[in-house]
Amino acid sequence: MKISQLSEAERKVIIIGFISIVVAIICFGILNSTGTFNNEVYNLGGSIVGFLISAVTLNKIYGKTDIGIPKNEMRSTDFWSEDSVKVINLKNRIQISEHEANLKSKVLETDIYNMNRFSNENEIVFKYATTGLEVKGRSVSHPKNSEWIDTTQNHTSPGKDSHLKKRYKLKIDLSNLAKGQTTFIQNNIEFINGFQGLEKEWFHTHIDYPTKHLTMVLLFPPDKPCKKIVGKREVGRHDFEILASNQPLIIQDGQIAYWKLKNPNLGMAYQFEWEW
Repeated sequence: MKISQLSEAERKVIIIGFISIVVAIICFGILNSTGTFNNEVYNLGGSIVGFLISAVTLNKIYGKTDIGIPKNEMRSTDFWSEDSVKVINLKNRIQISEHEANLKSKVLETDIYNMNRFSNENEIVFKYATTGLEVKGRSVSHPKNSEWIDTTQNHTSPGKDSHLKKRYKLKIDLSNLAKGQTTFIQNNIEFINGFQGLEKEWFHTHIDYPTKHLTMVLLFPPDKPCKKIVGKREVGRHDFEILASNQPLIIQDGQIAYWKLKNPNLGMAYQFEWEW
């Protein structure tokens, strides 16, 4: 097996072991540094001590697998996501006029998570909202252990954040998942009569769990391609700013918009704003 085929953790073990041996031989064996154990038959103690000291030191610095999420976000979390992917399919969206209230426009969202259980908490919750008529959602990966709940009435006022006109949550029971174990989660969400902006629209997602990678993809209808798009990050209540260091890409002549973020901030929202 080639070293490139090994996992990151396996490669680190090999690297740490090799460096520790070299350090042990040079610093503690050849140079007879502190820790050498002298014996009439052999003189190995210094090398062994050197190897152990080097291995422990390197492991503290380099060996621990870094999931890329700030430690402060991991201290009080119940779950964390290695990868979160959101695909919003606008291809079947139709424009509905005031005289066509009986028509239904459907936009589909597929959410995929590689989720790790970090504590003894059994339940994970995903939240959704819309400016449209309704949202329908279900867990494809955990159909028997999930519940879709309308929480709109739990809020006395939608406030200034207009996307909270209709609110929902999808609860999934992960009590069968062992602590430290990872599971694949897929949620299918259906927005009814949402995304009705004639020239502009937006979509955003909240980071409710520590996340290593967030990927968002928009699929546009052939007759209404994406002309311009910006990616923004929440900087205050309902306030967003353009994320200058990382912007979405428009590909295939506006048929697809793609945005990948590393270590998005816990508790913040990240927003697409586009023209079509």
